[in-house]
This record gives sequence, structure tokens and C-alpha cells, in this order.
Amino acid sequence: MCRMYSELDGLTLLSNSDAHSEHKLGREVNLLNTELSYDAMFNSFKTKNGFLGTYEYYPQRGKYFNDGHRNCYTSYDAYLSPKNNIYLVCKKPLQMDLF
Repeated sequence: MCRMYSELDGLTLLSNSDAHSEHKLGREVNLLNTELSYDAMFNSFKTKNGFLGTYEYYPQRGKYFNDGHRNCYTSYDAYLSPKNNIYLVCKKPLQMDLF
């Protein structure tokens, strides 16, 4: 998503998994062709020399693209959420999907 903003083109963008979510580890990684040392990897991030890019879980499956209501076990695609942001069954505001 960050690549949609040309202002970020000169930056090296890293992608990392949620370390607090065991089942999500490894779904986002940085691809490097360097020695396995801190200095080599850090230099790669700084200069883009040896930095091949990232592998990212497609964002549409991430929690920040859905709205929902945890208590009612409901999740909406962000594009299909009710416009007034109120869940129709319990009449409470929708939240970012935290399932």
C-alpha cells in the first residue's frame, strides 16, 4: 500500500510479521542477499544494496481492512460496511475487526 505514495519511493520499506501472533509469524518478510550479520543487513536496508524487497501477506486479509463487531461475531469488508458505522443488529458502533 505504501507504494501508492510516490513520496516514499526513495525509502527502503520493511515488512515484518506480528511477533505477538504466533499463527501470523512469517507471513511478511524482508528478502536479502547479504551476509548473515547485523552490519551487512543494516547496510542493505540503508543502501538498498542486497535488499531484494519484501514478501507481504495481501493487505485485504489484514484486520485493518475490515470492520466488525466482536460481541456479535460479525465482520464486514471495509467497502461493504454500513455507511453510518452502526451494526444493524445490536445498534452499536462497528470497530476494526479484531478476530
